[in-house]
Amino acid sequence: MKRYTPLRRVGLARLRRERGLEDPKYLKFIRSLPCAICGACLVEAAHVGVRGFGIRCSDRETIPLCPGHHRTRRDAHHVLGKQFWEYHGVDRWELIQRYNSAYDVIAA
Repeated sequence: MKRYTPLRRVGLARLRRERGLEDPKYLKFIRSLPCAICGACLVEAAHVGVRGFGIRCSDRETIPLCPGHHRTRRDAHHVLGKQFWEYHGVDRWELIQRYNSAYDVIAA
């Protein structure tokens, strides 16, 4: 059976914006902070919240991590996965909450 109306394809980026998952100003704030693990100045915004397969979490669930602790070192978040938090002795949710609170004070 042929459709009379074509299916509309909605991009993933557009869906993220519509659902309030993107916050470019918050990401800029996170990138201005030192690494949460080692204090390095050059950082990336690491999405560390709960997410599904192939889908990033909300931008408000990011923390600043240097490239080494984010992706490239043996003890990196991308390498260790869920064990990253126990290995470094860090509470992920407390960090996320701390950065969100600091941003809310600055943004207000």
